Amino acid sequence: MAVDRSSGASADDNRLKKRLREEGLMSLFEHIGELRKRVIVIFVVLVLSMVAGLLLADPAYRLLMAQEPVKDMELHAFSLWDGIGMYMKFAFVIALLITIPVAFHQIWSFVKPGLHPAEQRATVRYVPYAALLFVLGLSFAYFVIFPMAFGFTTTVSRNLGLEETYGVTQYFAFMFNILIPVSLLFELPLVIMFLTKLRIVTPQRLKKCAESLISSWC
Repeated sequence: MAVDRSSGASADDNRLKKRLREEGLMSLFEHIGELRKRVIVIFVVLVLSMVAGLLLADPAYRLLMAQEPVKDMELHAFSLWDGIGMYMKFAFVIALLITIPVAFHQIWSFVKPGLHPAEQRATVRYVPYAALLFVLGLSFAYFVIFPMAFGFTTTVSRNLGLEETYGVTQYFAFMFNILIPVSLLFELPLVIMFLTKLRIVTPQRLKKCAESLISSWC
């Protein structure tokens, strides 16, 4: 009897383990399906935003061309694709500005069920500050850093006796290469605070990373 009971208990354990594995797989597939839906929504919004961006690309281009320092400059096209490329770049940037909030909302809706209430409140609290810091970083980069960088490079070119001939692609690439990194850099302190709040990053770990970075440069 003892042997029968032990064999029966072992069979029940095996069935329980099998059931748990099956339920785990179902849960995994459900998560993958939910993530797939979120990605599809983001992709559809990006495509529709690209269409809107193509309609808004010309007004946005003319608005920036009416600002200093490019207002009194003559930009050139060094390739047959420069004009089309500028339209596509402006459309893509506009599409990103529209899609990023939607993407953040979809990501938040996906991860929210897995967070504790305190973590949910912490996340929602940081959202307005993230938007504010991004706008501040963008304004600081466009109105302060970009004119300084443009003036510095122009002065160096003139001191070297170079004739200034600017292409439209090179000008806006130079501008966007300043605006985007500086805007994201303004988000870094908030990201560190948020990760610290969730205990993903600790002051000790940050100190250790800083010491490793300094030692690698020395």
